[in-house]
Amino acid sequence: MSATESAPSTRIEAVAPSIAADLLALVPERHDWVPARPSTQPKADWRSLDRLRPRLEALGLEYDADVELTSVKIARRMKRTPVLRCYLGDGGTISCGQYRIALRVWPWLALDVFRRKGYSGDVVECETELDDGTLVATSNATQAGVWAQPAWVHAEHLPRRAAPADVVGRHRRRIAEHVDAQPGRRAVTFGSTAEVLRAQAARLKRRRRYRETLGWVTRDELAVLSGWDGDRLDELEVAVRAQLAVATGTAP
Repeated sequence: MSATESAPSTRIEAVAPSIAADLLALVPERHDWVPARPSTQPKADWRSLDRLRPRLEALGLEYDADVELTSVKIARRMKRTPVLRCYLGDGGTISCGQYRIALRVWPWLALDVFRRKGYSGDVVECETELDDGTLVATSNATQAGVWAQPAWVHAEHLPRRAAPADVVGRHRRRIAEHVDAQPGRRAVTFGSTAEVLRAQAARLKRRRRYRETLGWVTRDELAVLSGWDGDRLDELEVAVRAQLAVATGTAP
């Protein structure tokens, strides 16, 4: 077999571990975090965090904390330490996270795939939990739209270049729509980032159980991520599922 003929398999072997790791990073077994500050996380992109802060505060959000999610194991491909800047708004019914993703160069065409899908840059995510357990989430984290969501998560992903005002404004409208459509429903109020993170930890367990029911990943998700189909997609699916089975301890 020529080098050209073997290239697709080589690419699959190279990228399957990364896809599996990224998926498991979405639903880690733990939700651990530590306070973040320039003195302890000097490699974080503090300039980007500071640049957007006035714009978010002008929208009625109040800065609350900076944290590093230490249980999210994706830093190996990042140029900088990922730090989440946390805001609360509308009486604590909206939690907003601001962060920046800057990936290192990958030795595979997925670099272009993820760039096209908006995997790098400034991200603003807003969340509101309703008292029936429903989560309403709005963001410009376009890449997150690849993954299927459980029925109790109502997520909307705006274009990657959506301004903070667009994300926050759209989220407020969506909350009003959900509450109006369900008389008696109300948004849960959080008083601090620590409370928000504890609620997120509980939701992550629910998300992880949902992923388990899917077999962790779907063929449609892999097709969107890779842009492949047919035999090539079959090979990728087998390789990713093998990686997931080892990582989750379900391998035969």
